Amino acid sequence: MRGLAIEVASAGLDAVTGTKASEKALDAMREKGLDLSGHRSTLLSARHIEESDLILTMTRAHLQRITGRWPNARGKVFTLKGFLREQGIPGGDRPGEDILDPFGHSLNVYRECASEIEAQVEFLIGLLQQREV
Repeated sequence: MRGLAIEVASAGLDAVTGTKASEKALDAMREKGLDLSGHRSTLLSARHIEESDLILTMTRAHLQRITGRWPNARGKVFTLKGFLREQGIPGGDRPGEDILDPFGHSLNVYRECASEIEAQVEFLIGLLQQREV
């Protein structure tokens, strides 16, 4: 990823492993030039927790569920915006640490969520690139 020697994976707390992305997610990503048609969901597991150096969530509720179930995740699980804020990088223009989970909402909410995640990930990539130098 942009010259970084990292591995990125996605997993959900309520995901049914192997499920396709929703039509709204597919549409929102297609508008950004990305094809999610091959994406399949993965349920977060203890193995993911053990093998990960950093786990980033969209919401504080996700973070709390992870640390409640896997106490060994403490210290390496953060909200995306909270992690960036701890590194001295502002969390974007939406207040708070949570990024709205678009599940069950309109296509516009999926678009907003995608744009917010994209902006936060750009901040994260910049931070990681600085650290690799």
